[in-house]
Amino acid sequence: MSAQVGFGPTTTHREIGETVVRWFTHTRMAEVCGLFAGPTVPSKLRKVLPKGPQGAASVAASAALQGVARAFLDLQQARHDADYDPSKRFTRQGVLTHVGQAEQAFKDWDVAISDPFRPVFLLLMLTGDGVIKDR
Repeated sequence: MSAQVGFGPTTTHREIGETVVRWFTHTRMAEVCGLFAGPTVPSKLRKVLPKGPQGAASVAASAALQGVARAFLDLQQARHDADYDPSKRFTRQGVLTHVGQAEQAFKDWDVAISDPFRPVFLLLMLTGDGVIKDR
């Protein structure tokens, strides 16, 4: 899959990769996904995009990017339930549904390649939306 991240074949590259993945926090990532999962994105995010031919930046992420954001939120909740809710039970079919949702999110990520919000989404997954100043 093209969405996988690789840092190279050496031990040093693997060590860098193992460090980088710890920079991401699920709470911040879920907050960012909440910004992109709905029909419109907050105005402060729209302000970072270049103006389109109609003179205004897009008001919504593509359906594909919204799908990625919703999948993250759903799958993060399922992971949270599995880790912290001892009464929660998972069926084989339910788990396969989660796997299918994750696979679809990777496909949606590829489909969203031309979405102008895609690089903003990726940046904010690492940094949070605090890097965007209100204007």
